[in-house]
Amino acid sequence: MIHNSEDASDYLPNVIIIGTNRGGSTSILEYLNKHPEIEFIKNENSFFEYPDYHKFYNENPLYFKSLFNNCSSKIRGIKRPNYILNEESPGLIFKHIPDVKLILILRDPIKRAISNYYLFMTQGFIPVKDINEGMFDIINNMYIGRGCQIIEYGFYNKLIMNYLRFFKSEQLKIIILEEFIMDSNKIYKELLEYLDVEQTLIPTNIYDVKNKGVYNFTRINIIKTGMALIHDYNDDKTRFFAKKITINNILSLLIGYSILAFDGYVLRHIFDNKKQIISTKLMNYLHELYSDDVSKLKKQLNKDLCLWSFKD
Repeated sequence: MIHNSEDASDYLPNVIIIGTNRGGSTSILEYLNKHPEIEFIKNENSFFEYPDYHKFYNENPLYFKSLFNNCSSKIRGIKRPNYILNEESPGLIFKHIPDVKLILILRDPIKRAISNYYLFMTQGFIPVKDINEGMFDIINNMYIGRGCQIIEYGFYNKLIMNYLRFFKSEQLKIIILEEFIMDSNKIYKELLEYLDVEQTLIPTNIYDVKNKGVYNFTRINIIKTGMALIHDYNDDKTRFFAKKITINNILSLLIGYSILAFDGYVLRHIFDNKKQIISTKLMNYLHELYSDDVSKLKKQLNKDLCLWSFKD
């Protein structure tokens, strides 16, 4: 494939947050973006992911010129939690940016899976259903598409090893979300040191949850309705895309966005957002499911991960 001969290296990102989904990556990106030497693109970027690499970006890294052409910051960053799960992403990233710095935020895999379950209900990837039943439907492969990923995201050690086939371990900075919450300033300083930027302007009380989960089933159904009006899904239901405005759908789009705005400004203040009680059966199953991978991860990171729900 023939591309413009212009060198893309001046525009490529030099830092990528690769995951994980529902792991706090949005919060950490926002705090990193407050540093004068760091500029992350706020919207997720799927350049290093199939099929987008071929379909939307024509395999051309000069695409990043449109994002970073006027960027004078030392750090040029993008974020895409899907990259940790996408098997092709490590190779594509290495092909274009072999010396990139990678950041991966990990969260207790059981809590992450539970949070992800509720998110995917609101996004329409899985039916609205009691988690104590619905999670077993996912485990038993009763859904096609993205619902299956809820479990797969939590096998961290397995996913990390896919990246270590291409990158040196020192190119991958792994943050434990629970440690960041407990001592955000310490972890933030570690990130700045890893990125080799000035450790100045360290804010106090850094951590604040972004993209808070919705656990109330009335709100979940309302949000799901709004999301369906403004998005289309691909055939295998692993992605959704914002609908393009046409004369035929402008009214439905207005209704959809109005529903989401009404939830955000009104309903979230009316309905409680208490988390559903997770059954002992489900908790035990998830614990057993992830235990072996977590044990391997502890050895890999040389951490006891004592803030997670896994004890030796």
